[in-house]
Amino acid sequence: MCNLQELYFAENQLQILPTEIGNLINLKNLNLYNNQLQSLPAEIGNLCNLKNLYLSNNQLQSLSAEIGNLINLQTLYLSNNELQNLPAEIGNLINLQNLNLYGNQLQSLPAEILNIKNKLKIDNTSYNINNLNNDNEILIFSELNNKLINLPFNTKEIWLKSNIKNYDIKLPFGCIIKYY
Repeated sequence: MCNLQELYFAENQLQILPTEIGNLINLKNLNLYNNQLQSLPAEIGNLCNLKNLYLSNNQLQSLSAEIGNLINLQTLYLSNNELQNLPAEIGNLINLQNLNLYGNQLQSLPAEILNIKNKLKIDNTSYNINNLNNDNEILIFSELNNKLINLPFNTKEIWLKSNIKNYDIKLPFGCIIKYY
């Protein structure tokens, strides 16, 4: 089992992922799409060769900091879960190229995500952009379908994908727009 490179457990109503998953250190593709997982064991961070992780359509409420150990990860699908925030360690995923987050309860991304901004494609997220927490200093958007209004007064930077034009954005004092 140590040499296993692909594991497909999609659509199996899994509620718990066993800690032994961390023993599959040669795993490159892990598909846990459409189960009932509410959390992942910390041992997920042992999968240092993992390139693709599909966790969409579960009931994940949070991700542990160990997710940041997956430095070879290129694709991370987290859509349609119950995530309210992402750990700062997500910024350690320097090889990440695709991040799908839509259908969660996220309002912003951690500033550390900017560590991988040059390669990262963030999906058209469903952030509640009109009711953001005042602690958000950096906001990132891959698409703008609505006007940005009521931004937190202490927002310092807004990052937009380079193909986005300045829509109707009312910036707080001292806030700047940057492109990635």
